[in-house]
Amino acid sequence: MFIYSLLNIISFIVFFICIVTQAYYIWKAIRNLIKGDKITFSDWIEQIRKEVLGFAGSITKPILIISLAGIIITNSAIHQLVGIHNLLLKPEGTYCFYVEANRNDGKTYTLPAQIRVERESKEIAEGKEKTYTCYYIDKVFFSNGGWLDNEDGEPVEINKPTYYYDYDSDEKWKLVLLNEHAYSQYVNETNNADLVDITFMLLDVIPIAFYLYVLCRKEKRTDLLDKA
Repeated sequence: MFIYSLLNIISFIVFFICIVTQAYYIWKAIRNLIKGDKITFSDWIEQIRKEVLGFAGSITKPILIISLAGIIITNSAIHQLVGIHNLLLKPEGTYCFYVEANRNDGKTYTLPAQIRVERESKEIAEGKEKTYTCYYIDKVFFSNGGWLDNEDGEPVEINKPTYYYDYDSDEKWKLVLLNEHAYSQYVNETNNADLVDITFMLLDVIPIAFYLYVLCRKEKRTDLLDKA
C-alpha cells in the first residue's frame, strides 16, 4: 500500500505541474497569435520540448512514464474495466465480497455479502483529523434466498472476525470479511467505470501523455535524420 500511495502522490504532483505549464504554453501561443506572430504546430511543439528538457533534463521522460503508470495503476475505473477487485483499493460505495460465516453449531459457509465502503474522519488531536477507510457488512446472503441483516453493525476489518447475533433464529455467527470478490443478484454494486469516471480518468492521462508525445516525437524525427 505504501508504493500505491507513493504513486498516487507522484502522479498528482506531476499532473498538476503539467496542467499549469500547458495552460501557460497555450496562453503564450494565443498571445503571439494576437500580436500577429505566426508559428507552426511543429515549431510550437519544438519550443515546448526545449523548455521542458531545459527545466528537468533527461529525467523528464522517466518521471512522466512513472506518473502515467501511477494514474493507470491507481485509477478505480481502470481496475473495474480490467477486472481487478481489491477491497483495499475500492472507493466509497457498495460492493459484493465473500464473507466466511461460522455458525455456533460449528458449520462454516463462504457466502456473498453486501459490503459498504465509507471514508470517515476522526479527530486524533485538537484541531487535527485523520481519514479512515471503514468496511461494513450490511447483509450476508444464503443460497436459499435468506440473509443476515447487519446494516446497523459496527465497521469491520478485512480477514478479522466480528460477531453477529440473529434474534430471529437465536443463532450466533462469527463473520470474517474476505478480500475476494463475489457476485449476487441481491447486490447492486457501485459502478466505478461509468462515462463520468472514464472522462475524469482521461483528463488525468491526457496532460501527461501530451508531454510524452512532445518528447518522443522529437526523438523519432532525430533518429530519422541520423539514419539519413
